[in-house]
Amino acid sequence: MISVMHIITGLNVGGAETALCNLLENTDRGRFKSAVISLLPEGALGQRAREAGAALYSLNMKRGLPDPFALLRLRGLIKELRPDLIQTWMYHANFMGAIAARGLNIPLLWNIRHSNLDKKVNKLTTRIVVKLCALLLMSAPQKIIYCAHRSAEAHAKIGYDSARAVVIPNGFNTDLFKPDQKAGREFREELGVTEECLLIGVIGRFDPLKDHNNFFRAVDLIAKELPKTRFVLCGDGITPQNAALSAMIGGEVKPLVYLLGRRMDMPKIYAALDLLVLPSSGEAFPNVIGEAMSCGVPCVATDVGDCARIVGSAGVVVKPVDCALLAQAIGAMALLPREKREELGKKARERIVKRYDIRLIANMYEELYRSAV
Repeated sequence: MISVMHIITGLNVGGAETALCNLLENTDRGRFKSAVISLLPEGALGQRAREAGAALYSLNMKRGLPDPFALLRLRGLIKELRPDLIQTWMYHANFMGAIAARGLNIPLLWNIRHSNLDKKVNKLTTRIVVKLCALLLMSAPQKIIYCAHRSAEAHAKIGYDSARAVVIPNGFNTDLFKPDQKAGREFREELGVTEECLLIGVIGRFDPLKDHNNFFRAVDLIAKELPKTRFVLCGDGITPQNAALSAMIGGEVKPLVYLLGRRMDMPKIYAALDLLVLPSSGEAFPNVIGEAMSCGVPCVATDVGDCARIVGSAGVVVKPVDCALLAQAIGAMALLPREKREELGKKARERIVKRYDIRLIANMYEELYRSAV
């Protein structure tokens, strides 16, 4: 039995947090014992981690505030639990985990989920932590796991040791995320959207990197050409009460847009979509692309992170931060005959099942854990 301690910034709904829960649910519990340490207070996915068999601890740090006592508590937990292996998730956890585990002779793996290091879209504190890890702590991790090839390339340019790099993509539960006409009809009925309407989805929290502004600028360019189209958006902060988001939506488009906030029934929502759009200016390996494709939904995505590798020929990938190109791609996909989009959707699902099924990805992690220990 190999005991693995996962240290993560928090367990709110997000790409890294979801990837961790997916991994915990598909790790062989007969061979691996898991514990999860959340630096921040326990989030919405905490219970899911518990149900996956992990012991869960929280350091209850406050976001944005340095806390040296939390570092001492983390080191105390490591000494108490004495895991065979530590895997940290995201920059702040990588940083704290490397310091807290120093001198304890426990193999350490970093996990990096980011590829856009532009100072325009990353907080100063995050950029400082990234640099400190590169300059002072690079000897700490035995391996650095990246979820995307572009992420590995971006970090090598700023001093991360490429000899330690391992790329393990995100994995998806293809039994949960699957085509489901009944669920799709139920969601459309919930919205009051008929089968004749083209339903386009954008899934992601309100964040500059998600570039909702670029999406709505693109929609403004083609709205008149697509009168039977509706747009559904969900994620943290995606609500009518968000004034900054509402200001992005043109007057002609507003009646066609549904802002649903955070939803926990994503397979049902994907099943209702005709097309998913990812307008982001920065990603590494966006879960929403894999989840939608697994549900048989073709995608239009910006060329960020490994989107081009994921989508392949089962969708369209365009230059980021270019509303004209994005509008052209959405319009072309929307005007395809329904059967053509359905063919692309089948191709998309086959691609995810073959390359990114969570059981394949969990095996990759397990093999890495065994070799590290």
